[in-house]
Amino acid sequence: MQKTRVFAAIDIGSYELAMKVFELSGTKGVRELDHVVHRLDLGTETYATGKISAHHVREIIGILKEYQEIMREYDVSAYRAVATSALRETRDNEIVLNLLKQETGVEVLILSNSEQRFLNYKAVALRGEAFDKIIEKPTAILDIGGGSIQLSIFDNDKLTATQNMRIGILRLQQLLQMLDAPPEQYRTLLRELAQPQIGGFGKMYLPDRRIKNLIVVDDYIAPFLQTHAAGGFGSGASTVKELTEFLAETEQSSRAEIARRMDIPIERINLMKISALLIEYVATELGAEMLWAPGATLCDGLAFDYAEQKKYIASSHNFERDILASAGNMAKRYMCGKKRSEALKRCAMELFDLLKKEHALSARERLLLEISALLYECGGYISMLNTAESAYHIIMSTEMIGLSHREREIVANTVRLAHMPADYSPAGEARMIAVPTEDTLRIAKLCALLQLAAGLTRTSENKFGEMKFKRKERELIIPVTRQVNTAVERGLLRESTALFREVYGVEPVIRIRGEA
Repeated sequence: MQKTRVFAAIDIGSYELAMKVFELSGTKGVRELDHVVHRLDLGTETYATGKISAHHVREIIGILKEYQEIMREYDVSAYRAVATSALRETRDNEIVLNLLKQETGVEVLILSNSEQRFLNYKAVALRGEAFDKIIEKPTAILDIGGGSIQLSIFDNDKLTATQNMRIGILRLQQLLQMLDAPPEQYRTLLRELAQPQIGGFGKMYLPDRRIKNLIVVDDYIAPFLQTHAAGGFGSGASTVKELTEFLAETEQSSRAEIARRMDIPIERINLMKISALLIEYVATELGAEMLWAPGATLCDGLAFDYAEQKKYIASSHNFERDILASAGNMAKRYMCGKKRSEALKRCAMELFDLLKKEHALSARERLLLEISALLYECGGYISMLNTAESAYHIIMSTEMIGLSHREREIVANTVRLAHMPADYSPAGEARMIAVPTEDTLRIAKLCALLQLAAGLTRTSENKFGEMKFKRKERELIIPVTRQVNTAVERGLLRESTALFREVYGVEPVIRIRGEA
């Protein structure tokens, strides 16, 4: 059984700096011990100027030192400190991070948007039965941040689509202030500001179906919804109609009354209203009837992720399946041939498993290869002549929740370079784009497998059966029946295996079954 451990999660967000302390144990799982929040509006400054002032940096340092004292009191043995869009969009963020480390000893990691949203999603999904029950019907997750929102769609129990939109509540507040809009005009103006992106999302991902349930992740309306228990989902559930009625009530109440009722500082009333109006608009636009706010935070996601890695908890939800479903829907959108993609994926996976000893790559890199195989043909949607570069830009421009920015770069470069067998070598002209040195060999290994698989599946015909390859000394035997015509594959084998032979030192050979 795992030894009990105390873990701290720190979130440097757009408008607050929060820390939660958790007890992790093999019997009780994850249990929250403490939750500390400092209000600190970094987002307004960053989104307007692209920088964080020295004054705010000193404030962060002071708060982190306070948090260190609290961690010492709880005897915290491990922590994760992360920053989101306010620091992510700061031009000199590396300087800021270095200063924080020097002054406090706390190492802060800036999360990419997809990493941040995945951790929020994990915090929701690990709520157990309530989550499993709500996604039985078509469901969307609305994750509201200061700089942007993330809208994700569940269909048949799987996360099928996700999109980030730069209409977070701090950005919207800035726009409304710039327009000098009174609060009674917020609903109309907010709909006009959000409609192009929300409407476009609906047309792209929901052309012929409606959403039944909307899961909400935010810092303001979630506490209100936590007081409801409608629809059989337990605490945090409410109807869209109840939210609309609540908004109508706030119009008749003073700011002090609203602050007291919702237990929020009076200066945050405007952000609360913007968040509520945004939720109401998205729910109406998607056709949702029920809202569910489980009260999940990024700190919860960090704790669940750490506990899962260290085997304190086991998730019943398959997050890897969500990532693959999202990649599969992306492949469908860019007209990748289904039969060819499936054959290519099977072939690549067979090669990966057969050569485990040679490449020494992890299960995570196997997932990246599987995604690369699914998206191998996506560049043809834009250009049949310049498929490699088109594929790279499609993958880098399309967010896949659950993959970090670095992992997306690995997939994009693997697909790009797999289309360039004649030119590519790790030191050749077809250089990898925006790749750290430590990832160069990893991409070369994945690319070599994908190139060979692509060469053996040039057509959608299943010429090689179940792809049962065999190793014989320095040869990779690719068996085929005598009746199958493999003239094309044999003729182009030399070209499609140049990198494979260079990386693995193994010679692929197509051989008729039964021949010596």
